[in-house]
Amino acid sequence: PEYTCNGSVFNIANSSRIEILDCEFSGSGAIGVYLDYSDSINVSYCYIHHNSFSAFYLSSSTEVVISYNRIVDNAMFMTSYDTGSVEMYGNIIADNDYSY
Repeated sequence: PEYTCNGSVFNIANSSRIEILDCEFSGSGAIGVYLDYSDSINVSYCYIHHNSFSAFYLSSSTEVVISYNRIVDNAMFMTSYDTGSVEMYGNIIADNDYSY
């Protein structure tokens, strides 16, 4: 198998004005946070780690704010397709090339 897990820990589709605050996404999915056709999304103060594909997967989403998170030990930090504005600040991003 290519990944040790399948799917995402948290999946948001066709949504707007969503806040994800103070959560832990601890590698029980291939992707930590998956956004699909969504806008005005805020992910803050979360611990996102040990996901076997990517911490974030953004597809056709815009107005995404990723702030003050600890994003470590994922296979990749972010995968993004057809995505509008993404604002990031205050994050700790480290060691996102973990081999499974």
